[in-house]
Amino acid sequence: MVPTPTQEERTEQYLRRGAVLSGIVAAVIGAVHLALWLSGLLTSSGLYSFVMKTNASLCLALSGFALAVAAAERTRPWRWWSAVLAAPATAIAALTLAEHLLDVDFGIDQFVAYEEPGALGVLHPNRMGPPGAFAFTICGIGTFLLLQGKGVAIRMAQSLGLILCLLGLMGLLGYLYHVEGFYAAPRVTAIAWPTSFSIFLLGVGLLLARPREAFTAVFTSPTPGGFVSRALLLPAVALPILLGWLVLAGEFHGLYGTTFSISLLVLSWIVTFSAIVYEIGKRADLHVRLVEDQRTREALLQSEEKLRDIIDNMAEGLIVIDAETAGLYWNRRALEMYDFEEELDAIKTFERMVQKIELRTLEGELLPLEQWPIRRVMRGEELHDVELLVKNKEQTWQRIYSYRGAAIRDPKGKLQMGVLTLRDITVKRHAQEALRESEEKFRAVFEQAAVGMGRVTFGDARWIDVNEAFCNMLGYSREEMLATPWPEMTHPDDLDLDLIPFRNMAAGELDSYSVEKRFLHKAGRHVWARLTLSLVRDLRGGPDFEVAIVEDITRRKEAEEALRRAKDELELRVRERTAELEQAYVALQRETDQRLAAVEDLREKEQLLMRQSRLAAMGEMLGNIAHQWRQPLNVLGLLVQQMQLTYEVGNFSGEFLKGEVAKVMDLIRHMSDTITDFKDFLKEEKEPQPFNVNAAVVATVTLLEAPLKAMRVEVRIEQTDELVVTGHRNEFSHVIMNLVNNAREALNERAVATPQISIRLFKDAGRSVVTVTDNAGGIAEEIMPRMFEPYFTTKGPDKGTGIGLYMSKNIIEKSMGGRLYVRNTGEGAEFRIEFSG
Repeated sequence: MVPTPTQEERTEQYLRRGAVLSGIVAAVIGAVHLALWLSGLLTSSGLYSFVMKTNASLCLALSGFALAVAAAERTRPWRWWSAVLAAPATAIAALTLAEHLLDVDFGIDQFVAYEEPGALGVLHPNRMGPPGAFAFTICGIGTFLLLQGKGVAIRMAQSLGLILCLLGLMGLLGYLYHVEGFYAAPRVTAIAWPTSFSIFLLGVGLLLARPREAFTAVFTSPTPGGFVSRALLLPAVALPILLGWLVLAGEFHGLYGTTFSISLLVLSWIVTFSAIVYEIGKRADLHVRLVEDQRTREALLQSEEKLRDIIDNMAEGLIVIDAETAGLYWNRRALEMYDFEEELDAIKTFERMVQKIELRTLEGELLPLEQWPIRRVMRGEELHDVELLVKNKEQTWQRIYSYRGAAIRDPKGKLQMGVLTLRDITVKRHAQEALRESEEKFRAVFEQAAVGMGRVTFGDARWIDVNEAFCNMLGYSREEMLATPWPEMTHPDDLDLDLIPFRNMAAGELDSYSVEKRFLHKAGRHVWARLTLSLVRDLRGGPDFEVAIVEDITRRKEAEEALRRAKDELELRVRERTAELEQAYVALQRETDQRLAAVEDLREKEQLLMRQSRLAAMGEMLGNIAHQWRQPLNVLGLLVQQMQLTYEVGNFSGEFLKGEVAKVMDLIRHMSDTITDFKDFLKEEKEPQPFNVNAAVVATVTLLEAPLKAMRVEVRIEQTDELVVTGHRNEFSHVIMNLVNNAREALNERAVATPQISIRLFKDAGRSVVTVTDNAGGIAEEIMPRMFEPYFTTKGPDKGTGIGLYMSKNIIEKSMGGRLYVRNTGEGAEFRIEFSG
């Protein structure tokens, strides 16, 4: 409901509208003159002696509209527009005033419209006069102060408005009384009467824009002082002007002289103001009474509105029954409780209300109309918490309401009205019912629980209630349990375990805790139990009592004790077994050290065997080199003898010498290469390095060329692929030498007619493969598994040590990560070496 505005608020609205109207009228005057200037219809010799200049017309239009928008006090965008309109007007006026004061020309006078030189009342054509420039400057400043909205700014704006009113009024009086000094200084400055009138309107607008603040608050006050001020303001301004004009008019027409006119003016003022004061006094008295009556009515109206708001916003429903009309008044909550928000007219009487709802007792019996709360209240009864089932016949809901009512009588005891309040207790009753069911369920759980349960008071530490299971656990009856404080039923050694947290819970510092302790059974034995206790607080939040859940853990404790004894026994056995293991560990460590020593001795023996094998190979290689050098040395001796014979017979020549020297050098180079191959074979290599397998095989076979030729063994090397592996090249050459020598010896031992050894180098399924095959008939199956055992040999003791193949297998598989094995082919044995990658 929109509150009724007070007299003061209505006065403020009227004055604001007056300010807006003053601004609009001034703006229209300026806009009309500006349009006439732009159309060329207005000149300095036009409608009157002095003409409102172009810039003055523009400033007046902008200032008027800016003041009208500011006085309306609209939202922020409108206030922004007011500032936009006031800014250029203030700037133009301030620049023009500076032109007059500083005697400069900014070139703004003829910017909008042009005026010929020689116009009346001015030195500069179309320049706004100093009074107008000053007036529009302070009008713009006043508008900006209004937009600030602060007390000091409003006071300053109204002060500027008073100045504008005086300037405008002075010009108007000059024209009215023909006093040229009030509006013009010939050939210097002048102000047109429309300008004076507009300036006066702008001043009035500044004063009325905020009528309840600063100076004008005196005139808008609802007090008697405000009334007198408003009543005297217009006569104080208008009557002196009117009386002065009448006196001067009579003197101008020769009706009387100056002395008589002054006397007549004084007498007129006395009579007029006396009548005004008398009339204002009567109106002031009437105004005071009217103001008091208005305030009384407004206070009563506001009181009624507040009371209505309080009643409508009550948490309870309210129904008022008029005793004379039997009409019903419903507050908002009552309408909502009956779902009557949109049916107010249909339920203003009891009869219509009965058509829409029905009342029943809580047992479901239909309530007779005579027992309805409204009827009982109208019979003078007082109702206290009458609970009934309420149902809307047109809807499906059903609720429980609690009614209270009383009859109101006049001093004579006559019934005037009945007041009925109602509260919706549906949720409350459901909660009570749920609480009752919850309590019944708790009681059932409490009594039938398999564990002990009880409630304990904090005052004397006695049981408030215990269940049957708890009584059976300790062997006491319920009465004995309730009569005995729980500390007396607790084992003395365990009392502090429970008593300390019990006291903390009694102080409200704990909400729950658990403890395992021993109770004293009635039979004298003790019962182990686990207690879980929870605090129950009262309505104020303080500790009320605690609920205890007691679980018999005697068997668990006995099992834990048995487990502890078993643990102790186990620990004893573990210690004994640990001692035995320590002795076994010492013996094992001793045996391990012995085996490591044996392994180290074996490794040294293997290294010795390796050195022996290499020395044996060196001896055999030296024999091969000696065999290979024997033939070149014989040839070299023959060449030397041939050169001597040729010289003796006289056929020796330089060309013959050159040929013979070349042959000698070939023999020497061949013998040198043999020494280089032998040196590479014996060279020690520290780290494994990639090497060319093909080159190593060819070099090794070359070293064995002499004994092979001596036995007429045909050696074929088939190089299908170029093989590169990582390892020690001389060790690999030693393996190839062992395999070729073994094949040569087998061929010699078995006297093969056409002895052959075939060496193949190729790749197979990503592996690098080298095979050494002979045609000596193969190896007997019974000795095949022992071929790579150390010291195993099929030769006589003077021909072999049995470590060649054993060392070869170690070199290939352990040193180079490859594989060496043997198999029989159709003609003989094949040794196969494989490397990954």
